[in-house]
Amino acid sequence: MKILVIAVHFAEYATNLALELARTHSVRLIVNGPNFDNEIDNWPIPDTQGRLEIFKLRHKLSPVVLIENIVRITTLAREFKPDVIHIQEELKDYLIGALPFLPSAPKVLTIHDPKPHSGHDTRKLKFSRRRFYETFLRRSCQGIVIHSDRLLKEAASFKELQHAQIAVAPHGPLGIYASLAINNNWQAGRCLFFGRIEAYKGLGIFLDALDILVKRGVPIQGVIAGRGSDLEQYRQRISQSPHIELQEKFLSPDEVISEFDRANLVVLPYLDATQSGVGAYAIGRGRPMVASNVGGLGEMCVEQVNGLLVKPSSSEDLAAAIEKLVTNQDKSRAFALASRELANHQLSWAYAAQQTTLLYSELIKGEKHTPHESSTP
Repeated sequence: MKILVIAVHFAEYATNLALELARTHSVRLIVNGPNFDNEIDNWPIPDTQGRLEIFKLRHKLSPVVLIENIVRITTLAREFKPDVIHIQEELKDYLIGALPFLPSAPKVLTIHDPKPHSGHDTRKLKFSRRRFYETFLRRSCQGIVIHSDRLLKEAASFKELQHAQIAVAPHGPLGIYASLAINNNWQAGRCLFFGRIEAYKGLGIFLDALDILVKRGVPIQGVIAGRGSDLEQYRQRISQSPHIELQEKFLSPDEVISEFDRANLVVLPYLDATQSGVGAYAIGRGRPMVASNVGGLGEMCVEQVNGLLVKPSSSEDLAAAIEKLVTNQDKSRAFALASRELANHQLSWAYAAQQTTLLYSELIKGEKHTPHESSTP
């Protein structure tokens, strides 16, 4: 099978999936160059014996680059003559511009977030051309991939998806190309809050939980690594706490790996979510998690297996769950081992590719795919 993967964002995700698909298929991957360089950097790409080709697009706010990318995507697609085209949902102008000119092969769309996150993401979609782009892109694709069984019914109810065949494939582990060995040599009590810091991430809940733990005398160190609009309202509070370390910057791939490997646990106190790249990193680096029980997070942070789930917006519950893990290092190590097991089995790239290629085959053959929950491999 010849598979064209277009990923103008989510470069690490798309590269992992493309590499797995390239074990048995011919794959051409088109990526946003700066996004690829930021997420992959100098990590070694395994040899696929020529079954995977990677092409980088320029990314710049320029009419010339816009037209250049539309032409390049179209040319690369037509030259390849794919059996199926798999697009990662990201509403870039040049992706939407190229869409009408792509070959007539069946199109599959991975929707990483079926609903926009609350706050900035919702406003950005509501008051821009992106709303039209989203509807147009989703209606142009015959197959849809989502990452969570919990979101299957919700996704199937969206008007723009009711024509499509929907499959569930897990979000595979991230951070797995790093040369660093995965180990349990973390700093006890070090709790990582990572990524794009927007309202839905629940930073205030995390800070409240840390205050509770400090008052109880629990040895704790909160690490906030990332940038975002929700950080400003908490800046003074963070700067005045000796128990919080702030890294307000874009972290390189090696720095990301270092932060996850130093963390005793990864904290995801999200107010709303569908899935989480942060959770995928915790799985990939073998770290326990504490997460809000929202969206599909419970399929990455499995209760009493590799983490603990808490009610969203409850700093008391979050503090109690964190305390259970940082004060019981044996449980932390057991959960870390379970994260690695999930990365190698239920949430592996091999299983994600298996579920995805099943959808490809059904679309190519013209068979009807009935939405169903994924089964454990």
